[in-house]
Amino acid sequence: MPIIEGTLQTDTEVAAECADLAAFSCGDGRLPAAEDDVNAIVAELHGGDYPDAVLRVTREMPVGTLVGIAAIEPRKGPIIDHPVIPEKDNEDAAYVVVLTLSGGYRGSYTCKDGRPLSEVLVLEALRYLVTENDGAIPPVQAVIARANTPSREMVERYGFVNPIETIGDRFYIRARNLPLPSGTAGTVP
Repeated sequence: MPIIEGTLQTDTEVAAECADLAAFSCGDGRLPAAEDDVNAIVAELHGGDYPDAVLRVTREMPVGTLVGIAAIEPRKGPIIDHPVIPEKDNEDAAYVVVLTLSGGYRGSYTCKDGRPLSEVLVLEALRYLVTENDGAIPPVQAVIARANTPSREMVERYGFVNPIETIGDRFYIRARNLPLPSGTAGTVP
């Protein structure tokens, strides 16, 4: 797998002010419908359609090239109303609006410690939630295209489960205070 040359840095940025979002593309053509959906969400994010979302931007330094983004929105309950998902247990659940690599970084790139870049984004999003919640982590919800098997398998490795069968996209939730996988503490190199 190709290793990126620079170091990774993740910061919070204002979506409307992040010029890289205007021309963002996640695609490499493997999942055209899912890629179109993600690109549309990024355009909506840039246009202000998710005013409560926090945009976490990962860049390759020292140049500052956009590697990927995660937009996280605080929620007031589960995004799917179903008895399997207790509202009381999920009243403070965070929702991952989008988590994606930019097109130029797709294709099995890793950071210097060998971690796939997509997993770097997941870890940075979870670490951000830990920081924002005084060391605890709320439940985390995400919706992933059914056809996007690599992303679904990746989030499952990080403790997300698909508690109910849905039509179309798949709903995932990560339980409250589920620890990060071993070997993931500290900052991403």
